[in-house]
Amino acid sequence: MNEEMILAITQDIKKALLVLESVMNSGIANTGLFTTTVHGMKSALANIGEAELSSAAFKLEKAGKSDDINFITAETPGFISALKEITEKYKKEENYAIEVSGEALIFLREKFDEIGRACEAYNKRAVKEILAELRKQAWTREITDVLDEISLCLLHGEFKKIVLTVKEFSG
Repeated sequence: MNEEMILAITQDIKKALLVLESVMNSGIANTGLFTTTVHGMKSALANIGEAELSSAAFKLEKAGKSDDINFITAETPGFISALKEITEKYKKEENYAIEVSGEALIFLREKFDEIGRACEAYNKRAVKEILAELRKQAWTREITDVLDEISLCLLHGEFKKIVLTVKEFSG
């Protein structure tokens, strides 16, 4: 499984965790939102080979559709814990730079300009290559987050959003 896919799925899981925890804290007033969220997790978990958790999501989805609050209340906390373990499992261990030299920032801006041009030409391969080159260096958390955002946008084919992201950062 490639890094972009893992990044996208872990981002989806983090968003789902926020929703599930909110729904559980509110007394499960919204089974529709709950059902939609676990439905999305069912597919995402299957895509990363987590068949058992995908099955648990399916059972929770069925419970949500039938408003089985007792099942939801009993099973969701364990499901939430398991989702948190998945995010930890795929968490990237990175050493972030405390600060970045002026030369490195110049290099980064040049690469962001290249990414912008590649996106304007819808050249996904070129963007991937530039990202791979940039990921060889240690960056600050902020820069790493921007690189992750570019990767997610690339996965979804959002070239215009990438161009805006690099222009915004290069400002």
